[in-house]
Amino acid sequence: MTRKLITTLLCLVLAVALPLAALADTRHTLTLIPGDDLSAVPAIADLCDALSLTLTKGEKSGGLTLSVGGEDIATVALGADSTGLYVQSTLLGDDVYYVNWDDGFAYVSDLVMEIAEANGMETDAGMAATLKNTLDLYKTKIVETLGAAGYAGSSTVTGTLDSAMNDREALKELIQESFPDDPDMVAVYERLFDNMTLEEGEFTDPERDPATRHMSMVLTSEDMADMCDTQYMRGVMEMTLKSQNPELGEEELSAAVDEAIEQARSVYEESDLQFVMNIYTSDEDTNLVGMDMGMEMTIPADEGTETKATLNFNYDRLTGNNGVDHRADMSMIADDETLGLMGFQLSQGKDGVSDGYFAVLANRQQVTFAYHAENQGNDRIRTLNLYSRGNAAAIIAPAASDRPLFGFQLVSGPAEDSVLDAIDNATGDTAIDLMKLSAEEMQSLFIDLQAHVTQAAFTALGNLPESVIQTDDERYPNDRNRRINS
Repeated sequence: MTRKLITTLLCLVLAVALPLAALADTRHTLTLIPGDDLSAVPAIADLCDALSLTLTKGEKSGGLTLSVGGEDIATVALGADSTGLYVQSTLLGDDVYYVNWDDGFAYVSDLVMEIAEANGMETDAGMAATLKNTLDLYKTKIVETLGAAGYAGSSTVTGTLDSAMNDREALKELIQESFPDDPDMVAVYERLFDNMTLEEGEFTDPERDPATRHMSMVLTSEDMADMCDTQYMRGVMEMTLKSQNPELGEEELSAAVDEAIEQARSVYEESDLQFVMNIYTSDEDTNLVGMDMGMEMTIPADEGTETKATLNFNYDRLTGNNGVDHRADMSMIADDETLGLMGFQLSQGKDGVSDGYFAVLANRQQVTFAYHAENQGNDRIRTLNLYSRGNAAAIIAPAASDRPLFGFQLVSGPAEDSVLDAIDNATGDTAIDLMKLSAEEMQSLFIDLQAHVTQAAFTALGNLPESVIQTDDERYPNDRNRRINS
């Protein structure tokens, strides 16, 4: 139980820490900005002002630090290389801990099988082999990526994708690698690539930058119906049905999958679906300057009726004297009724100032995220505010008079000193191997973790603003009715 709890903690933090590899700076501090309504409550306003989360990136690691009232409460750092995963935290002491990729994935495989059996699922050698192959694939990809380019990410993967977009055969190789045991899916994609149009030349449009390459692809009802016969589609359908009804036996599940796939194939065959995609690139495919995607589909309904649905998506990149503008929009329409709209605009100025928004409108309700970024000294200041607008008929950008519900601010820049030196310098020989600890050692580690968590909690409480921790009697000493209503 103790080992499972600590392993779960590491997995959760890993999911948060790995995206740090994509950030160029080494320090990122995130705070919550309350809107006018939330700011009217002093406790909420003071709490948002007191709390912050700082993300720090090292040579092969990333760390999260929670601060309350300007004091660091706890730090959790994860590092990775081609051999394994490293963890260090003030909640675990000063030591760096380590999990070898092979041992870690073998443990995850055993844990998944235990959970499946505990929930009454039928497990056999076939399921174990499938799980092992899946985890081995993930492990191989992680090791290859980290071994080729370190924790900061793999340029090899990006380069492979870029070269593939220039070559029909390279695209086919990517699909064969992605679906090694599903020849039917490979055949569907190979047919799409064989019919794909690739053109070199000059492609101009007043809404976008000039393009030097145009790629066009068409997906039809026949293609989608053929995908229903693939192992991939069957696997997705099987997992979906199993999650909806875990009590299904093997034969019942197989019959349910057959029925669901047949229904899907029937819908696609009668839908007259056509999906057309056009992509425009420049500078030897390094810049995407435009994309147009359109889908038309007729869906059979009851009593001989049918529903005509369309989806349209457009993206344009336009470079001007002041910088680069990005514009995108999407609409979903069924029987001439608009089901949803999406709008995106981002202006990246040459002066380092960026402004934009992303908005979605459905059921006459528009939800908008407004973005602003600028440089201040060595720091990059980014803000993201959330707006909501009712009775909306079309997407419009937030006005200066509109007030956000709440927002986030991210301050990024170089770290003054590294809190990650120990984990960056750790190796499998110098770190403590978690998987080789005895039951007594794991229990001792868990007890230390509980003690450090308790100490951190008391420190955090001591740094909270008075408006957050005071009781109602302290907040309203002379107003009994107000205390009751609050």
